[in-house]
Amino acid sequence: MPRRKERDPWVVRFGKRFRFLRLEAKLPLTRLVELAKLSGLGYLSDVEHGWSLPVVTTATRLAGALEVALIDLVNFPETGPRHELLELTRLLQRLDPDAVEVVMRQAEDYLRDPKYRR
Repeated sequence: MPRRKERDPWVVRFGKRFRFLRLEAKLPLTRLVELAKLSGLGYLSDVEHGWSLPVVTTATRLAGALEVALIDLVNFPETGPRHELLELTRLLQRLDPDAVEVVMRQAEDYLRDPKYRR
């Protein structure tokens, strides 16, 4: 696919998020290309700089190589509390997988309480 003439703001945001997760994983682009079984280093550079947006199958392979869920690539924590919560669960999962189960059970208990129902 040819490079865009103008960068779409959402694509730029995706690229920043992708770069953040890649740097967090301490993976150079060259290694990520190998892990995700991609053919082009330039393509990933274009993704990071907001010129290209991967199709879902490629994004899934990138997420797998980064050891994150696909949703983590399209979650932008700065956009609001719900997104921040998702980011916190991603970080918590990395530190202690059982902790996410505890948070989920507490959230389910909270939602079952009749005084919180609308």
